Amino acid sequence: MSNLASKYKGPNPSVARPLLNSPLNPEHLYNFLTEFIFSQNINNVGQEYLFDFGDSLFYTIQQVTHLKLSSNEVKKKEKAEWVRIFLKVFIEHGFIGFIMLSGLLKGYQIIKSNEKRYPIGELITEVEDAFLTSLDSVIKENQDIIVPGEQSKMNPKKEIIAYICGQTIPSIPDEQLIKFNSKGIIMQLCSSIIFENPRIFQNGVFIKNITQDILNDNNQKWTINSKSHKSLQNKTNDFIFKELPRISWGISKLVLFVDKDEIMNLLNLIYSFAVEVFRLWEECPLSLVEKEESLDEETKKATPLLWSIFKALLFSITLIFKSIVDLSLFQPEICEKQERKLIILTYSYLYFITSKFALYGFSMHKKVFFSVLDKSLDDEIEANSLIEVCRPLDGNNSPSNKSRITYYLLVIEQLMKAINDNMVEQEILPFIYPYIKDNKDSLLFESVHLVIFAIFFNKKRVSKDLASFYCSLLLEGYPNIFTIIQLRTAYSEVIKYTSETDDALCWLCLDKLIKKIENITPESKELNDYSNKSLKSESTSSNLSDSSKSPSNQNEDDSTNNVMLNNNDPESIQAAALYLRRGHLLLTLIDQVQFVNLIIIKTLLEKIKEFLEAEPNGIGKLALKKVLFDTLSMGLDYTKKDVCVKWWLSEGSKIIVSQ
Repeated sequence: MSNLASKYKGPNPSVARPLLNSPLNPEHLYNFLTEFIFSQNINNVGQEYLFDFGDSLFYTIQQVTHLKLSSNEVKKKEKAEWVRIFLKVFIEHGFIGFIMLSGLLKGYQIIKSNEKRYPIGELITEVEDAFLTSLDSVIKENQDIIVPGEQSKMNPKKEIIAYICGQTIPSIPDEQLIKFNSKGIIMQLCSSIIFENPRIFQNGVFIKNITQDILNDNNQKWTINSKSHKSLQNKTNDFIFKELPRISWGISKLVLFVDKDEIMNLLNLIYSFAVEVFRLWEECPLSLVEKEESLDEETKKATPLLWSIFKALLFSITLIFKSIVDLSLFQPEICEKQERKLIILTYSYLYFITSKFALYGFSMHKKVFFSVLDKSLDDEIEANSLIEVCRPLDGNNSPSNKSRITYYLLVIEQLMKAINDNMVEQEILPFIYPYIKDNKDSLLFESVHLVIFAIFFNKKRVSKDLASFYCSLLLEGYPNIFTIIQLRTAYSEVIKYTSETDDALCWLCLDKLIKKIENITPESKELNDYSNKSLKSESTSSNLSDSSKSPSNQNEDDSTNNVMLNNNDPESIQAAALYLRRGHLLLTLIDQVQFVNLIIIKTLLEKIKEFLEAEPNGIGKLALKKVLFDTLSMGLDYTKKDVCVKWWLSEGSKIIVSQ
């Protein structure tokens, strides 16, 4: 009988057809399977052939099982007998038998998960038991696959086991996996396949190869024709790389049943991997690129492949971390101080990838990050320790190190509640000061100001001294440094804090904004520098920006203006307000109504009324009135709403009349 095809192309017909088409004859079926297994001599074949052989054989039995057991033409009793013959043969025949048994289990699992139920007997538990027993035997008989120091070499048996475990283990019930003896070894094996094996991430060696190609290129470019790019393309097309999510899911399932020491070993492996990836990335010329627009066209075409691999890397790690964090909800000892430290540190070295998604990464990453840090909030010593270990090197302004600075500040923001005042004043504020006006790196800039928000929110000792300074900084920096959204958000954070702690300080901060507004006259028909810049950055896509209309022509059609504003879209309303010279600052002032206390609110409303009455009629003024009305009617607590509604009934009509 001929061997299976050396390249996987689906179920092998020489095996599948006889098994599907022949009537059930127990003796014939047993002999056919036994003869087939004996015909496959895998002891003296190449590594690549063995891996393809294993994949093809697994998928063949999976498909045969699925088709046979889901058939309505085969009776339930016959199906059960067919399964038991398969089990008897596969258990007797070592590694090949294990592969075929795995295919049998996977075929069963597919049927079980289908919406349409088939009469398949009650044998799946028996098949699961046989699979786990067979896997235990394979591990005992192949100790070479777990020899320390051999993990970075290609080993087809190890790769097949990892692939099979990714396919099957996530669907095996918990009560079965608890009894599995080799779960720790299998978790270690699958982890080493992901992080150390040449077929997948190989401790970041692919980054080193990219660096070498760029340095060897006369034009210092990385192109799609380079050796390293072709190697990455082959890697992503590789069968086992495509199974990366399943293997990661298999690890995350095994995490639920292994010992704490084995989880710690896994975390140490991932941490060491992350450190090495970051080290190799720092040495790569591509890491020096701050904006993709600065890349040459050839390199720009090549880099998406690299970032897709980086993102797959981060997703795999996060899937494992999430499983550990979720388990710790029921078993807190699984993720204690040292484990939390390793998770947070690992992410610090990979933030150059995370930042490609968003400030906090994708949703699962965000959940893990917040969950781990939340557990440290009640321990000042642990919080300070986490901040200390995440602190990046000083004096290094490379983009990769800036990513670590951003991450460091995000950690500080989340742990601010547990940080003592001395640390805030003596270490954190001096650290962030050089970046407070630097908006070249948008994520770093945002994280700096999130730290300041956290200082106000947690009412740190320095907050009172910081409030007035920060308001002045915001007003001086708008619009060259801060956008309208950033100005409104930041100013509101200050007023929220001051209104709860010091009325005089609150009014001082408001007065800075009021004086800024008073220094700008509303009469000019031309947009000033503030509004021009704000409109460019905030409302280029707004439905208010009709290129056929001049901004100064604000009285063309009141009914059209009303339609524009009645959709309650905050961006449209904000863009409309920016048509006034002082619209950007008036919006910010109106925002503060919902945060000030009863002592200040009437004075503030009178000032807003005075400013609005002085504004020229048009869509900008209409937008400001709508913002004010919405704030008074929806954005206040009960005590303030009573005062504000009475004020609006008395004074609001005077503003409306001016329209």
